[in-house]
Parts: sequence; C-alpha cells; structure tokens
Amino acid sequence: MHSRVLLAFSVLFISASSAAQPDSTVSSPHYFLSVHAGGLFGKKGNGSSLTTAVVQGVRYQRFALGAGIGYDAYQDWQTLPMFGSLSYDILKKGKNIFFLQFHAGYSKAWNPFSNERQISSSLEAGRLFHPQIGYRLTSGNLNVSLSVGYKLQRLKYESTPMWWGWGTKTTVKRDIERLSFQLGIGFR
Repeated sequence: MHSRVLLAFSVLFISASSAAQPDSTVSSPHYFLSVHAGGLFGKKGNGSSLTTAVVQGVRYQRFALGAGIGYDAYQDWQTLPMFGSLSYDILKKGKNIFFLQFHAGYSKAWNPFSNERQISSSLEAGRLFHPQIGYRLTSGNLNVSLSVGYKLQRLKYESTPMWWGWGTKTTVKRDIERLSFQLGIGFR
C-alpha cells in the first residue's frame, strides 16, 4: 500500500511539474516599436512631400496591432495623423518577411501660410487611410522595413479673406492622395 501511495504521489508530482514547464512551441505576444520616414508622391501640380510616423503595439505570431502618430509636410498643409495599425505577415521565410499593413484614423491639419496670405482658416480633423505592402528583415530584436502604399487624407476647412473685414467665406473638402515610400527601423 505504501508503494502505491508513493507511486501515485510521484506521478502527480511529475505531471504537475511538467505542466509548469514553458512550452517552446507556443509563442507569446510581444511589444514592438517602429519609426518610419519617407516620401509622399502625388500627381503633377500637387507636389511631393515628406512623411514620418512612430507606431507601437503588440505582435502575436503573424499579426500586429498598434497605434501611431505621424507628421506629413505637404506643399500648403501640415498634418498630424493619429491612427490605428493592423499588420499581417503574408510570407515569412527565415529572417525575411513580406507583410500587409493598414493604418486608419484621423489627421489634424493646419496651413502655416494662412497669415501670410491674409486668410483666416478653421479646420476639422479629417479621415486617414493608408494601406501598404512591404518587406521586413529581422535580426534579433532589430528589424528594418521598406514599404509602398497609398495614403489618403481628407481635409475640410473654411477660409475667409481678412482684407478689411470683408470677403466671402469658402468651405472646401479636399482629399490629399499620395503614393508613399517608407523606410522603417523597429525593435522586436
């Protein structure tokens, strides 16, 4: 009887201790941070511009969910996009990863030249959509990425000339559409 109790206790102890061991086949979510910079290129007459963004979030296996903030310098406007980010690794071969990424949110815009042109402007935050496809190379906790995408930012503003207090108020809805090329560096 004593040996059966000892055997039962040993089996219970071994099974409990083996359940507490980490499973190397299951990956856990991890935090990431990436900084992106690049160019935005539009139709002739609309001008090209610069873009930067910082995105942070959680990556789990092939999916990443995050939030970001950026800065875009257009010819007549500057925007501060704030967005959510969703990414999926479509092809992963060792350290090489091809991914799809989508940013959606709002952009706060302002016109830095409004006082020089004697125009008073009031702006509303506009929607932002930015789908991308890219390539990421990882080495340990560091990664470098290159992405190509389409960025759409919607502006709505009212402008009134300030010449001697009279002028016609104009309401404008404008879409700023650009092809984006970005280089990013990230951690984890």
